[in-house]
This record gives sequence, C-alpha cells and structure tokens, in this order.
Amino acid sequence: MADEKEQILYSIYDSIKNGKAHITCDDIEEAIRDLKLAEAMSRLNKKQACLKKATYKPPRQIQRIPLEARNQQMEENHNFEIEDGVLIKYSGHSKIVEIPEGVKIIGARAFRGCDSVEKILLPRSVTEIGEYAFAYRKNLKSIHLSDNIETIGEFAFYDCSALCDVTLPRRLSSIRTGAFKMCSALKAVRIPESVSSIESFAFCGCKQLGSITLPQRIKVIESNVFADCDNLESINIPYGVTEIKDAAFYGCSKLKNLKIPGSVSKIGNYVFYGCKNIVKR
Repeated sequence: MADEKEQILYSIYDSIKNGKAHITCDDIEEAIRDLKLAEAMSRLNKKQACLKKATYKPPRQIQRIPLEARNQQMEENHNFEIEDGVLIKYSGHSKIVEIPEGVKIIGARAFRGCDSVEKILLPRSVTEIGEYAFAYRKNLKSIHLSDNIETIGEFAFYDCSALCDVTLPRRLSSIRTGAFKMCSALKAVRIPESVSSIESFAFCGCKQLGSITLPQRIKVIESNVFADCDNLESINIPYGVTEIKDAAFYGCSKLKNLKIPGSVSKIGNYVFYGCKNIVKR
C-alpha cells in the first residue's frame, strides 16, 4: 500500500513539474481521499483474512457433580478412620466399599460390625491385611485384592460364609493361620507362585473348594490347612515338599487324586483321616 501511495504522489509531482497536466488543489485532495479509502480497505481485508484462519474453540465443559452425590462422597470419606496409612476402622453402611488410595495396611478388625458390606475394593497402596480384618462379614461376596499385597493376616476372612470370588495377588508371600477358614462358599482359589508359606487352618472348612494347586515354594503343608474341605477332589503337591503335618486333609471325603512326591520324608497323624475315596499315586 505504501508503494502505491508513493507512486501516485510521484506521478502528481512529475505532472506538475513538467507541465504535463493541469492539477488543482481539489484534484490533489480527491487523490488523497482515494488513497485513504484504499488503505482502509486493505486493512479491512487483512483483518478478514485473519478471522478466516482463526478456528473456533468452544468453551471447556465443566463436569458438574450433583450436590447429593458430593455430599454422599464426603459422608463416605468420614466413615474411614485412618492413622499413618493404617485403616483403623470403617464405620459406614455401604454395600460396596472403596478404600481410599494411600492406605497401606487394613488394621486388625477394621470392619467389625459392618454387616451390610458385600463388595470391597482395595487400592494399590495396600500391602498388608491385618488379623480378623474382614472376619464374620456374612454378606461379603467379593473382594478385589491389589497386586501389592504381600501378607494376608491371621483369620483375615474367617467365617465370611458368602465369599465366593477372590483372586490372590501375584506378590503375595504369606497366607497366615486361618486366613480363609470357614469361607464355605469359596469354590476356587489360585495360589500364586510367589507364596512360600500357607499356615495351619488357612483353608479349613472351605466346603465348596474343588481343587488346589500348591506353588513350588511350599516346603511344608501345615496342620489342618485343608481339613473339612468336603468337595476337595484333587490337589497337586509339588516336588520339594518335605513334610505333611497332622490332619492336613482331615475329613476331605471326596478327595480322589493325590500324588505324594518323593521329596516328602515325614507325614503326621490323621493326615488323610476320613478320605475314603482317596487314590494314592
């Protein structure tokens, strides 16, 4: 635009200088008005070009949580008593309980009196379940155990008679005494290869349990560990087990398939008492 303006002004100047044209002041003013109009039109065109290139961005939508749901969440959080990463007590009445992230240990008897709970979700931060943590919860059907759990404490799920769905974490190393004792609805459980210790009475009274495969790290089958598992039909005892203690399979009336490896050097009393259908291999 500046070049065009300069060219017109030089043209007028040359015309006046050389006497090639008769130029009046009115002519000059008209030329200046035309230049200003042309310049204004050029600026307008540039602005329009910029607007065409610009893309419309709709305002970001904000997810609104209903007030009732927010109040319910706040109330649920108040039901957890937590100290230094240990869940001391849950005092709510929800059927589905999601334990907050950051909890490392489910403390002893943390869910005592919580008769309404049916399903529990544990965060990845949990590494240990304390003794009697969920014991006597008759309506507990399912629990999600995080992969970081290493120890399930003594009688942690004792007499959870409705518990039928549990997946043991892959980093689990120890199942303590009576951990799943009297979980009469538990039909199947896969014990991960990371487990090196299953203590006495751990699965005693799990009447629906049909089969068990023990991990290679197990060296001793403790006393009464699978006693009174009425529907237990087969068990795989790995080579490396050196001892089977008293009453380990006491009362397993349907136990048929059993192979005792050559590594076993000691078998206790009443180990197979009441196992009337057993076929030793």
